[in-house]
Amino acid sequence: MQLYDQGKCKLDDKINDYLPFTVKVPNSNTDITIRMLLTHTSAIADGDALDGQYFDNQDSPTPLVDFMKDYLTPTGKYYNASQNFYDHEPGTRHEYSNTGSALIAVLVEQLSGMSFNEYCKQNIFKPLEMNNTYWRLDETLASQRVRPYDDDKRLEHYTFTDYPNGGLRSTVKDMFKFLSTYANDGMYGSYQLLKASTVKEMLRVQNAGIDAEAGLHWFIMNGNNNIWGHDGGEKGVATIMGYNPDNKTGALIFTNQGNAELDNMLLYAYNYAVKL
Repeated sequence: MQLYDQGKCKLDDKINDYLPFTVKVPNSNTDITIRMLLTHTSAIADGDALDGQYFDNQDSPTPLVDFMKDYLTPTGKYYNASQNFYDHEPGTRHEYSNTGSALIAVLVEQLSGMSFNEYCKQNIFKPLEMNNTYWRLDETLASQRVRPYDDDKRLEHYTFTDYPNGGLRSTVKDMFKFLSTYANDGMYGSYQLLKASTVKEMLRVQNAGIDAEAGLHWFIMNGNNNIWGHDGGEKGVATIMGYNPDNKTGALIFTNQGNAELDNMLLYAYNYAVKL
């Protein structure tokens, strides 16, 4: 969305206009657009190949762009037409896609000329003073890592090749800075993360006929309280954050427990904050 603000792309541009490889949904002539990736209507699915891309105690040795090409193009070693794509036309159904989210990072790399990790450092983490936020495991200190658990099972620290869809290591304080920037119409101090109009567009239902709760990678978490946000889970971790743009009140909850149910906790925390 920063690159969109800079005029380097439009939301309804075809992704193949920018990617270094061509992505085509099998048996479809509909072009996938940037907006489709951001609204999870691209018809790109999460196939079994993703399960083999976890690496304990190290970062993935495979470059993101190489994996995505192998996953999404017919000559790739991870290509599976029936698993990696849905059997509907792009833009017609909402199906959350981790792979589609990772593909957004490849677009960022192509549009900016920088690695996704470096782009985030220079344009998000450093300006917002998110000093304890990292994409790579080897950039974190061992003392900063909270051990992940699934129930009582202790897990190793890990990464995965398609990391931009959920591999961020951060703190509640750092992510508060990120969330508060949205609450302040895209501003953090004197730094403009996003234009106010862009924030407003992200927090707008894009196609109510397909999904009445989906904005641009933001979702209505609780309609009664107009809470917009996002949640996420991985092995040994569950997180949720959301805020009401009308009263600028929100909450963030991070857990090192993969089976945590956080929806009711978010609402409880939000209601508590409203009363303060």
